[in-house]
Amino acid sequence: NKTKVIVYGAGEHTMQLLTINDFSSNIIFLADSNTLYQGKNMLGFQVLSMEEISSIDFDYILISSANFEEEILNQLTTNGFEKKKIIRLYTERGL
Repeated sequence: NKTKVIVYGAGEHTMQLLTINDFSSNIIFLADSNTLYQGKNMLGFQVLSMEEISSIDFDYILISSANFEEEILNQLTTNGFEKKKIIRLYTERGL
């Protein structure tokens, strides 16, 4: 069984991440709160809203944002996503 990953963040950070790392076979969707990205296809992945990913079967959500990681983490946990299923690329600020 391969690990199913949703990458949260469909901006420039994710575009760079997907072009330099070949782990795309594990990615099932991208997600973003920006409605300009939602419903679009980026590098072969459909971009969903937070509401849409809540009904998807996945193993992990990878937060792909340096500037908004903490904010996205808070949004995800507030909306019922388990913290143990959320992967951060950056550490908590100020620690």
